[in-house]
Amino acid sequence: GESPAVAVTFSYLPKLQVVTVKHSLSNGSDDPTMLYDLYPSDYGLFSPNQSNDYLASAQSAAGPLVFSDKRTQGKAYVWAQSLCGLYNLRRPEGSAGGDALAPP
Repeated sequence: GESPAVAVTFSYLPKLQVVTVKHSLSNGSDDPTMLYDLYPSDYGLFSPNQSNDYLASAQSAAGPLVFSDKRTQGKAYVWAQSLCGLYNLRRPEGSAGGDALAPP
């Protein structure tokens, strides 16, 4: 059979200064892990812009801002920030809000 085409949508969230990514497959199937680990331990769940942790705590959030395809406009992958010219300090491995803590 023929492999499905992939559509990738990038969105810029100016208030958070973060790029998010959503993808879809032409055959309608869903593979939520498809874009995981294009950058080591990058699952796109937490904001690469660490200043957003302070915004979340100022809003009385119980932890860092979490991105998902259902609740937000996609996931905030580190590789997407780099591709779009946004550079943030990398979170230390295993730190609070670090994607290394996320299940693959």
